[in-house]
Amino acid sequence: MDSSANRSEPDPTLPWDYSEWRHLHKAVVRLEAPADVTPCVLVVDDDPATRLLYALNLELEGLRVIEASDGKTGLARAREEHPDLILTDVMMPGLDGFELAAQLRSDESTSRIPLIFLSGEMMEGRETRAHDYGALAFLAKPVDVRALAALVAGVFAASRTSVQAPTSGDRALSMGDAAA
Repeated sequence: MDSSANRSEPDPTLPWDYSEWRHLHKAVVRLEAPADVTPCVLVVDDDPATRLLYALNLELEGLRVIEASDGKTGLARAREEHPDLILTDVMMPGLDGFELAAQLRSDESTSRIPLIFLSGEMMEGRETRAHDYGALAFLAKPVDVRALAALVAGVFAASRTSVQAPTSGDRALSMGDAAA
């Protein structure tokens, strides 16, 4: 018998190693789960390429993703579809991420949806403001999409999809925490 069959390093003749295949297989199995048990993430960002990048990586984690191109549309989708988590950009035309959060928190039907804020500009006070809205995390763009997908999947795994927004006494996860 060939001794190479028991080796742990990837086979250079294959397009990817088996661990990557197992990851993709698990994602397909999760995607085949009924929609009512699959956690839903709303991605709100004015950049279509960014939304697509986040959506693809979150879907590979077995999550259902809905999208909105601005805060106003994001608010309407949140009220209509009640996602389990919202990822929102901070800087958007019209209703920005913080204004979106304020309106979500003022509506009883959306007030407990957890939020993760993403921002390309790390201005002083923004992380504190995200914390005031009970954010699970405040991440700097560009975001490592695999780390973001793992963070979101971890949130659902830890809570078994019954995620609750932290109270104002809880600490928001910062970008440095997300990398850990």
